[in-house]
Amino acid sequence: VVTRARVEGHHLDALRMLRRILDRHSNLSEAHFEIGSMLLKLRRAHEAIGSLQSSIRLRNIQGLPPVAEYSGKLAQALENSDRGDEVDKILAGCLQSDPMSMELHYEIGARHQRSLNYEAAFASFDVVFKSRPSHAGAWHAVGRMLLASGEIRRAMEALRRAAEHAPDCPEIFLSLGSALLEAYRATEVTVVVSAEEIREVARDTTQDMKADARKRRALLPRLQSQSRVNYMDTGGSGNGDAGSSKYFTQE
Repeated sequence: VVTRARVEGHHLDALRMLRRILDRHSNLSEAHFEIGSMLLKLRRAHEAIGSLQSSIRLRNIQGLPPVAEYSGKLAQALENSDRGDEVDKILAGCLQSDPMSMELHYEIGARHQRSLNYEAAFASFDVVFKSRPSHAGAWHAVGRMLLASGEIRRAMEALRRAAEHAPDCPEIFLSLGSALLEAYRATEVTVVVSAEEIREVARDTTQDMKADARKRRALLPRLQSQSRVNYMDTGGSGNGDAGSSKYFTQE
């Protein structure tokens, strides 16, 4: 019920349900984390910090392994509360205790991305790709950075890969739609999939989530075709910087 309310955008209802769960089971670290995440989504970062810290503390007390996403959300809440100076210390400490966590490297990359330190972000995501080349979140982040840097074709390729690995994620399709729209405005690409189509499948009707996901998956072969056409348009090369071009080779 909580998941359904969250997916449908009823965040306050989901928050109330989670708090009722904690009234009965106060040691559920997952519930504390969900509350913190929900408050962060509602732009209430100051309130989110306490819940996220509780989720991490409870896992430590219960002897459970750390979860990188918990530390990542806490980092984001601290940043949004003008406490960014605490973030690097937290993430560095987590990395020292779990240096092989690709999710932690992803969260560190996301931290650099939010700080607009793209060179460091690319380096962190490169570590992720070496062990998990199918990490949709990292491909999404790379695509967004490339789009912000004006590398439209490479952005579209990264976002297409993100969509292939996470076809059920509407946020990725929204980013892909933005990249396609920028490309069409700059007459950078040959049209195979329209930005309007991408935006349409990115909208969840919330009445039939499985149908929404099927529509997104149905576009993937055409996105692959879009990528191949764009690659040929560039003559198989581009002028991207060394920090991003290494991710892309002709398939």
